[in-house]
Amino acid sequence: MIANKINNYTEPILQRMTNEGHTIGLHSHSHKNLQFGNLTLIAEEVDMATEILTDILGVKPKSFRPPFGSIDVGGQEYLKEGYTIVLWSAGCVDWWFTDNNIPIIESFIDCYEIWIS
Repeated sequence: MIANKINNYTEPILQRMTNEGHTIGLHSHSHKNLQFGNLTLIAEEVDMATEILTDILGVKPKSFRPPFGSIDVGGQEYLKEGYTIVLWSAGCVDWWFTDNNIPIIESFIDCYEIWIS
C-alpha cells in the first residue's frame, strides 16, 4: 500500500481487508525510487508508511514490495529485521500501454505477447 494514497474512502477498505484476513503490505509512503542507496530516504519511506498503516490497521505490516521492483543491498539490510521483501520473477509493463481507447484486456494481451516473444 502506498501510504500517502490512503484517504477516507480507502481506509475502510483496508480495515475490511484486514478483518477478512488479507495480507496488506507496504509499498512505501510516496512511491519514490529506493534503488540508489539513499538509506535516509528508505528509512523515511518505510517508517512513515509503517506508522500510518499500523495506526489504521492495528497491526504492523510485515511485507514490503519496493517501488519499481528494485531496492539495493543497504535497503535490503534495513528491511530484513521486520519485513519480507516481495518481488517478482517476471514483469509486465502494462503501464506502458496508454491508449485509453483500447480495452484493458487487449493491453494485457499485447503486454503478454511482448513478454513471451
